[in-house]
Amino acid sequence: MHRLFCSFFGGLIEIHRSENTARIPKHLPVFIFSGDMDPVGHNSKGVRRLARMYAKLGLQDVTCKLYPGGRHEMLNETNREEVMQDIIAWLHRRVQGKAQV
Repeated sequence: MHRLFCSFFGGLIEIHRSENTARIPKHLPVFIFSGDMDPVGHNSKGVRRLARMYAKLGLQDVTCKLYPGGRHEMLNETNREEVMQDIIAWLHRRVQGKAQV
């Protein structure tokens, strides 16, 4: 178990190195969603920080949606249908936007 946590946290450090975050394609849309009561996302603080980081890096299309009362696994929450509909609508808007170009 110790190795798992070492590998996990080592990976988190690696993905947040500036040389790696700078390589994220700026044109790719990103949809971040979480429950506002997610302890992993520090009750939305970490999720908002991630969205701000992506915007600061110059990503052109970053959407962040927080679901009141939701926790970590939003696709397994009681409002999973709402979450799935939001994901589908977000994807649909991106696909339609590309088709019009």
